[in-house]
Amino acid sequence: MQAPKHGSGTEKIPRKQIKFAIPKHIAEDVEDFIVVRFWKKSPMIGYIADKGVYYIVWLDKNHEAY
Repeated sequence: MQAPKHGSGTEKIPRKQIKFAIPKHIAEDVEDFIVVRFWKKSPMIGYIADKGVYYIVWLDKNHEAY
């Protein structure tokens, strides 16, 4: 959490900031998406559901999601 924005850490992105269409199965109460950096610091974007499970929604290797 303390790593820089484009470092190896994570960040929260508000739902309204996502440029891609959000799948209909994701509840409206998911207000923020969690970004985790992976291959070459590309963002892996998902959300945490009940029971603390992290669901990956997008792998944004072209950095176009937000």
